[in-house]
Amino acid sequence: MEKKEFYSIPELAKLMNISRIAVYKKVKKGQIKAKKAGRDYVIPSSEADDFIVSDEEPAAYGWISKGELAIYESVNGPSVQAKLINDSIWLTQKQIASVFGVKRPAITKHINNIIDSGELEKNAVSSIMEHTAEDGKSYGTVFYNLDMIISVGYRVNSIKATRFRVWATSVLREYVTKGFVLNSKMLKDSTMKLDELKNAVGILYRAINDESFKGLEAELIEVINSFAGSLNILQNYDDMKLKSGGKKKQEYELTYGDAISVIEKSKVQYIKGKKASALFGKGRPDKLKSLLGAVNQSFNGKDVYPTAEEKAAHLLYFAVKDHPFADGNKRIAAILFLYYLAKNRLLFKPDGSTSISNGALASLTLLTAISAPAEKDTIVKVILNVMSAG
Repeated sequence: MEKKEFYSIPELAKLMNISRIAVYKKVKKGQIKAKKAGRDYVIPSSEADDFIVSDEEPAAYGWISKGELAIYESVNGPSVQAKLINDSIWLTQKQIASVFGVKRPAITKHINNIIDSGELEKNAVSSIMEHTAEDGKSYGTVFYNLDMIISVGYRVNSIKATRFRVWATSVLREYVTKGFVLNSKMLKDSTMKLDELKNAVGILYRAINDESFKGLEAELIEVINSFAGSLNILQNYDDMKLKSGGKKKQEYELTYGDAISVIEKSKVQYIKGKKASALFGKGRPDKLKSLLGAVNQSFNGKDVYPTAEEKAAHLLYFAVKDHPFADGNKRIAAILFLYYLAKNRLLFKPDGSTSISNGALASLTLLTAISAPAEKDTIVKVILNVMSAG
């Protein structure tokens, strides 16, 4: 719309992105100065300029998409995180005060006046939503939509209100335009991750009915409880994945020589206690070397499994599934896993307790053994989850 000498109420309503009735009420209350033109009103451009911002002006204000969040940023003013819900912008009273540079009591007063006067209906412009406070806790907080925000804004600072309106309009336009594409992608991603969860839960369910777990029910429950944190993803999209990765860089690499030494020492103890046969730890050297190589493999100069936690999880998985020994594969896998954790200072927590209990380790080892090859990624992530939960 080109700049004019006078604007009609419908024209100004369009520029302000509010209803004609709302503009008319502001004119009647003297908040917008207007002249009579027959039965209608016209607003001089000198008055309307306060409500009009050039196309270049919004460049000083940005928004950063965070799912259903947008961040309002001015050049010298505050940054405010707004909610994008039902095709509108939503802010708390405190946030509205921050945007317009006034104290919260003033915002409360204007909101009450707007509702009491009937300009806006309370139920149509407000909603109680969960909000994370400065103490990190979530509380039920009243949020107000764009209609209320702009109505309040024009009462306290018309220029800032107009700037916020222009920003909000551009955000909502982009949000609505891109919404279908973004939501479609989110649905696809979430479906994939829910399938991943179903796989993990399915493996745990099979384990409950597997003969190998007789007598280990309590330990299996421990694994399930450790893993249960990941099931919270059903309530929070941002967590909709099994944890993977880890944080610690490898300090110690398990070599073939060290692995053989650990196995031989364990064999002596097992035979002494009559818990192993002479075949314990016997096998093809190339298989053990191959699985250790797989744990430490790299591509283009970078480790395929970059953290010690990932290497540990894959060590346990490969040692169980590759069957490198004639006897004792699961026990040896667990022993090498614990040895690797200890050498990389991951076995013990600061209080001296172990990061993974014997029962949990036994259950993880058996879960790995009964899993299908196609479930490898899921099993590895379950191992990582139990490690991080410990």
